[in-house]
Amino acid sequence: MKKLGTLEADLEAAALHALGALPEDERRELEAAFARTPELREELAALRAVATDLALAVAPVPPRPEVRARLLAEVAKDPVPAPKPVYFSPNEKRSPLPPLHFAYQDDLPWTEIGPGVEIKVLTPGAPAGSRALLLRIAPGGTVPGHPHRFAEHCYVLSGEVRVLGEELVPGDYHLAAAGTTHRDFTSESGCLLLIVDGPPEQPTA
Repeated sequence: MKKLGTLEADLEAAALHALGALPEDERRELEAAFARTPELREELAALRAVATDLALAVAPVPPRPEVRARLLAEVAKDPVPAPKPVYFSPNEKRSPLPPLHFAYQDDLPWTEIGPGVEIKVLTPGAPAGSRALLLRIAPGGTVPGHPHRFAEHCYVLSGEVRVLGEELVPGDYHLAAAGTTHRDFTSESGCLLLIVDGPPEQPTA
């Protein structure tokens, strides 16, 4: 291939770039030229469209059975592990959750937020109003009263908890709407709750 820097050489390199066949050093040099030459960027876009059309125009050909079997055997030897989500401490910069998020119990720490009260955040990095967490209260523990800027959904997984004079047991549900305030709620025998944030409080007229 001719030395880059002339229009003819750059166009030839752009064609190879569109096919993914340009050597790394030449690719970097050509991409520097793209920044200076809008016409070259447009040519590359057109070449990529042609390359895509050519790839789609070819009728698919199934591999021979022995080739397929050999390929599958090689893949099975070295399976790619599924990525696990990354968790953040409260002081670290947080990133948005992926569209499909998984949380594994052994990877999620319990954090003490008060005497006999712990939380396990299931959606680290999620913004307020779209968080889910487990709340664990030890026997005799108390969660102090607190206001709700967001709706709070509470589902009892185990044990019992007393909220606003009502005793809730496994399977019971409680909603605190945005703008409301909880008084202290307690658990004599201990409990495990699933807490989910809802939409934020709407401004009043």
